[in-house]
Amino acid sequence: MKKKNICICLTMALTLLPAIISAQSPPDSELSEIIINKTENQLEVKLVINPISNYESFTLFNPNRLVMDLLQVNSYTCEPEIEINDSGVQRVRTAKNQPDVTRVVFDLEENIPSYSIEEKEDGILIYFKIEPPIEEKKEKQEAEKPAGKVEETPIRPEIKKVMERERLTSNQKLGISINSGLYFPHDADFQDLYGSNMFSLGGGLSLLYPLSPKEDLGIALDFNYMAAKGSTSYTDEEIKFSMMPLSLTVFYSPHFGKFSPFAGIGGDYFNYKEEYPESFAITETTGSLLGYNLLMGTHLQIIKSMAIKIYFKLHMAKKTENEIKTNLSGNEYGISLIYFFSF
Repeated sequence: MKKKNICICLTMALTLLPAIISAQSPPDSELSEIIINKTENQLEVKLVINPISNYESFTLFNPNRLVMDLLQVNSYTCEPEIEINDSGVQRVRTAKNQPDVTRVVFDLEENIPSYSIEEKEDGILIYFKIEPPIEEKKEKQEAEKPAGKVEETPIRPEIKKVMERERLTSNQKLGISINSGLYFPHDADFQDLYGSNMFSLGGGLSLLYPLSPKEDLGIALDFNYMAAKGSTSYTDEEIKFSMMPLSLTVFYSPHFGKFSPFAGIGGDYFNYKEEYPESFAITETTGSLLGYNLLMGTHLQIIKSMAIKIYFKLHMAKKTENEIKTNLSGNEYGISLIYFFSF
């Protein structure tokens, strides 16, 4: 008797189990229709889903799209593609993405509209709206504002980004500098003839482009004149050497209060001249060569428009021509006074 009761219970459980599982799993839904409603101020798109289901939405760029994945929507009977061309929406496309997911894609124009999503009992409503330009919007708000009443209008995040970028761009700076320092050549033969260093004097231009309120990207064009006197090894006659390096350097500079350290890399063009006594067969040698430089240092702000620049620059400039080696590489230690113009 017990065995018979157990068999009856097992049979009933096996019979009811599929119904219980079916009752617990979410029902399959269908996207039956996409209704487009164009108004003067916005576009309304309704996805008719029976029964209503969950969804996920996200945006993609290049090209711009709003994507909606309708979960547990196993089929659709609406048009697979509908042309719209209104309120920043070009068209809407529908397709199966996964066996239990139907994907609806809104192709958007370059000027991305603002949108909001609202759930209804029989589907999902998506509202699209093109925001007017900032100037037009401001004029409209001023016209609609009651006399004598001042209201603050919240600014959309994307507009804030544009305004911040415009503010940063307006803070570009052009600097004019006077430079002085010492140049320590690497070449041992040069040091024997002219000494260990040369005094330099020159100027430069610097362009600072703000990447953010606390960091700049800069380009510096510097030119210096350097000269030294020496004597020949055997006859002890006077010889002279001069050169003018022209440097173009790109550098990065973060801000820490009044200090703005920087580091960069650039190219050099050296123009040089060596003068010999009249007793020599030739009286002078001139030439030029290309090289590169590594730059580091810091700006110390004195006032808003003026700063002191302390820097170290490693120059690498060598060449061999007609078996004659020329080495103008060296370490430059300098200080500059810079005046900045904003534009």
